[in-house]
Amino acid sequence: MSNVTYKLKYFNFRGRAEAIRILFKLANQNFEDIRFELSEWSALKQTFIFHQLPVLEVCEDSKTTVIAQSNSILRFVADRLGLSGKDDLERAKCDMINEQIISVFENLVNIYRMKDGDEKQKALDSTISEQVPNGYKLIQNFLDESGFLVGDKITYADIVLVLSYDWLRDRKDEVLAKLPGLKKHYEKIMSIPLISQHIEENKHVRLTILFE
Repeated sequence: MSNVTYKLKYFNFRGRAEAIRILFKLANQNFEDIRFELSEWSALKQTFIFHQLPVLEVCEDSKTTVIAQSNSILRFVADRLGLSGKDDLERAKCDMINEQIISVFENLVNIYRMKDGDEKQKALDSTISEQVPNGYKLIQNFLDESGFLVGDKITYADIVLVLSYDWLRDRKDEVLAKLPGLKKHYEKIMSIPLISQHIEENKHVRLTILFE
């Protein structure tokens, strides 16, 4: 491949860019991890396509291409770095599982946006104790003897799943206790030094603007 450089631009959160960062680390691919503070955003917003982050700038053969939308970036990076399965069918399965994970958490994210109070807490309790585990059970069905979600080696689907548990906050262990297959999968992925080291080094970084 020709000489290529990557610049990933996002807020100083883990959020929508963390899986992409880990893909680069896992593949030992150098990239520039540019993080903006929220206080900078109003002055910068109009300069980005779609006026949002993350974006990935790919400079190749002196030509720069800008890719927006987190899942588009995720799939592009995974494809290019060999972390999206060995063929079209495995790539489709990775995409399918990623979409399922998103659907599991859509309602939870909306609840986090609610004003603090009894109604919000009741909705959180119900969603985390019932809806989220039920959604995860469907994902757990994809695990086989390899221990990975797709094929016989790690893909971006495995990384997205492990990172999704951060949205459960202090109830992650409670949910995984109900899903022994996913608990074992979590331990397997976290045993990979490049992944566990990155997560440990960045655990102090806010996940999202929704959390302190």
